[in-house]
Amino acid sequence: MKTNFILILLFFFSSFSFSQTNLIENWDGKGDTNPATSYPDQYGWVVTVGNFNSANSTSGIRWSDVTPTSNPIHYLNGTAYSGRLLMVRWDGAGNTSLASVYSYPVTLQAGKRYKFSWNYEWWNNASVPVYTVGVGTSKDGSNPISSKDFQCSSIKNRLSNGDFSFFVKNSGLYYLTIKANNLAVLGGIGDLSIVEIPLVLESDISSITLNYYSAEQSVNISPNSSGEPINISAPSGIKLSVSTLPSSGGSFVVSSVDSTSVNDKITITQAGDVLKIPVVASFNKDFIKAGRIDTLDIDGAWCWFADPRSLYYKGAKEQTYFSWVTSTGDIVLSAYNHATGEYDKNTLSYRLQVDDHANPSLFIRKDGRIILFYSKHFDSVMRYRISTHPEDISSFGPEKTFGNNVTYPYPFQVGNDVVIFYRGDSDWHPTMAVSNDNGETFNTPKKFIVGGGQRPYTRFSQDPTGAIHIAFTTGHPRNEPNNKIYYACFKNGSFYRADGSFIKNYNNGSNPLNIDLNEAETVYNASNGKGWIWDITADSENKPVMVFASFPLDTDHRYLYARWTGTNWHRKELTNGGKWFPQTPAGRTEPEPNYSGGIALDYNDPSQVYLSKEVKGVFEILKFTTPDKGVTWDSVAVTWNTPPHFVNVRPIVPRNHVPGYFDVVWMRGTYRYYTDYQTSLVFQMDSLKSNLDRISISPQALELYKGTSSKLDVQFFPAFSSADKSLIWSSSNPDVAKVNNGVVEALSVGTATITAETVNGKTAAVLVTVSAPTLISNALFDFGTPTSPVVSGAIQVSENTFLTNSYGWSPNSVVFSRDRGAAGGDELRDFNMSSNPATFTVFAPKGDYKVIAKQGDLSYAHDLMAIAVNGETVASTINSMLGGFVTTEFNVSANENKMDFTFSDNGGSDANWVINSLEIRQLNTALSSIEVENFINENTIIKAFDSLGRLLLKEKLMERNYLQFLKSSLKRNAVYLIAFDNTHDRKMIKFVL
Repeated sequence: MKTNFILILLFFFSSFSFSQTNLIENWDGKGDTNPATSYPDQYGWVVTVGNFNSANSTSGIRWSDVTPTSNPIHYLNGTAYSGRLLMVRWDGAGNTSLASVYSYPVTLQAGKRYKFSWNYEWWNNASVPVYTVGVGTSKDGSNPISSKDFQCSSIKNRLSNGDFSFFVKNSGLYYLTIKANNLAVLGGIGDLSIVEIPLVLESDISSITLNYYSAEQSVNISPNSSGEPINISAPSGIKLSVSTLPSSGGSFVVSSVDSTSVNDKITITQAGDVLKIPVVASFNKDFIKAGRIDTLDIDGAWCWFADPRSLYYKGAKEQTYFSWVTSTGDIVLSAYNHATGEYDKNTLSYRLQVDDHANPSLFIRKDGRIILFYSKHFDSVMRYRISTHPEDISSFGPEKTFGNNVTYPYPFQVGNDVVIFYRGDSDWHPTMAVSNDNGETFNTPKKFIVGGGQRPYTRFSQDPTGAIHIAFTTGHPRNEPNNKIYYACFKNGSFYRADGSFIKNYNNGSNPLNIDLNEAETVYNASNGKGWIWDITADSENKPVMVFASFPLDTDHRYLYARWTGTNWHRKELTNGGKWFPQTPAGRTEPEPNYSGGIALDYNDPSQVYLSKEVKGVFEILKFTTPDKGVTWDSVAVTWNTPPHFVNVRPIVPRNHVPGYFDVVWMRGTYRYYTDYQTSLVFQMDSLKSNLDRISISPQALELYKGTSSKLDVQFFPAFSSADKSLIWSSSNPDVAKVNNGVVEALSVGTATITAETVNGKTAAVLVTVSAPTLISNALFDFGTPTSPVVSGAIQVSENTFLTNSYGWSPNSVVFSRDRGAAGGDELRDFNMSSNPATFTVFAPKGDYKVIAKQGDLSYAHDLMAIAVNGETVASTINSMLGGFVTTEFNVSANENKMDFTFSDNGGSDANWVINSLEIRQLNTALSSIEVENFINENTIIKAFDSLGRLLLKEKLMERNYLQFLKSSLKRNAVYLIAFDNTHDRKMIKFVL
């Protein structure tokens, strides 16, 4: 009896040793109703976006004291509620937005467990919200130590009670945060409380599921008060990162040992307390279905708002066509012949724009001739070229143009007309142009969709009846927090809904579809975050099907599938896509946080979807299929275990593709921004041939200047074969030109034959002719646009000035140009620029040169710019202020008749380097000692530079002998450049020690 009595007393005192004080008791402002003081922020509340108002006022974020007679009446557990509610809102009132986050401070102690509780409701506006409550160290809700979602009642003004507990490892100031993942909602919250509760052995998750998508899972354990260690055991087939945790708790990682199926429990024990967590491991052996993957082209990219990028067409030939933009801005068209296995490509526009938005769109006329439409990002005109012969990509007519301020072409055959949709005009809205003569000319473009945000994004497709299905957004999700997705059908000059009901007549362009008048039907109302359309087509019954992304957060991309059933839109979330895919440089904010990996429909069979999903931090391509029109889904992996520095993104299925041939094509490589990408186009094709009949090399003849190099391209026949494509390279005259893995380096004047040989003995050769370049000893290069003015006496250099006889950018350099106007003068107003390193080469006589580089921009600041010459850095922290210019002077040697000036950026706040002008002056280093003695005096400044132009010493010569001074001052045997500066003159010599 005595022992039991002691135990009871211990339990009694233990229970009441915890403070029942509400640690956030002032959340309600102590009931303050004074109009001058009753603002929530006066009592600790903070909102990231928005303004507070006084209690019981009529607008904004405020406390509201409600009673059973209030209008509206608020209910809790079926009873009219009386008390104080905080009106939290994301509806724009009080300058709030969907991004608003509410926070309240609370001081918490290490090693303690707490319980948060509250009442919450949907007060008004939008639709039923879900609130996310977190506890963490940031006011914006990032990186919480614990959080929970709370689904409101579907009936307005119905309060629900909710709570969650959490364990604190470190003492300090924390913030209770509240977010909403819905539309512009007004909510009510009350009776907020955080109190300390007894320690118990507890996990932050109730179950564990392991599969290919989530191969491991972290588990956090909070301890009881025993002070004993925590032991963990797992069933067979499950691996634990640790088997013991300290008495203070901690985390461990659960994973599968060998991808076997498991359905059991993990057991956690501490001083008699037992916690069991169900664990299910399910690894479908057929999940990884990676077929034969080959490279279509090593340099290609595309955006997803211009189509078709690829299509299959059978006429006199049977070919699949592809189009893309390269990393240097070239517009490329290619064709694969299914009968012969040959693959050809043609560049239709060189250096149009380094921007993946510039990708072209394919169209094949009724007569089989090909039209390729393309434009720059925000181009002044739509550009297009028509093939000379049907189904032949080798020859095209001249470039034609129409329209203004264009991007994203979508061409269609509508009856006897060629119709093209694109984003156009000054308001960036969907526009339509019509050709009545097979695309030879286009009529005046007309606005197709108006209203909405600044720039609605559209996707178009055509069904066999000729109807064009349109999916479009309010605007850009970066600018539209409620970015919705709409649908309309365009047929015979009129707009229709998915059920076939009439909306309006287009009236030949005078009556465009108006978003603001709710004329289109809403497929997705941004109920789970803003949206962005990805693809649309029609099923076998000509009913529309679309896929799109939603963004509860910019780091949380969801893929959804929507299908018109005949009576309603059925929407299904397929999977979480991860976050954005661009590889954001460290320390920088991602400018395109809504760039999902991408999702595409198979137009032949829209029950098949290909998508790019972040798996273990890497974007992989997966195929999703549905047997029941989108109700249930299965998935397999097309790629898996991709190296972490690569992305697999923006998959497409060629229009009308033949199964087994180019089932899916996507971008693979590195991608930082839409103007900074190094991606290949790769594909899955199960119908690869196994033979290798011959090879060819392009160009067929190669002319190089001594000291330059070039990459040879090899084509295999058939193009895409499972045969070994290894090559052995050789040169007939390696003293003239040597070759390494297809890269030819010109060493001396003469000729050499470069040969490539396959493992099965097939060969191809090219004759290389090496010439001596024309050397330049003194020159001023003025960098700018092709049309900007050039300073008197200078040589003009633009982004298109590539290395030829004497100077130019290296062929692989990706360079832009800008002209800021006359305010900077002819030399400084314009410049070349890039975010990537680029090399400008000057062929010059052997000798020493003084170089003067000027860098700056009237419109932007640029920092941490660097210049290297012949591989050695001469300046690495060049900073130019907005509107300012920096002059850098240095001396270099052209020991190999060449100076390679490499410009780059070392990070900082701006990603680009610029170069306005570059002047080279050959120095006279053959002065006699008598000439030097006659030049110098007691006030002469003597300077010594090393071979890289770095200043080693600077001193007034006084009356000392310059030779003795140099020998005593320079310690290392080397070649130096010595400058003697008088007040208005300078002479230089080469000095060898």
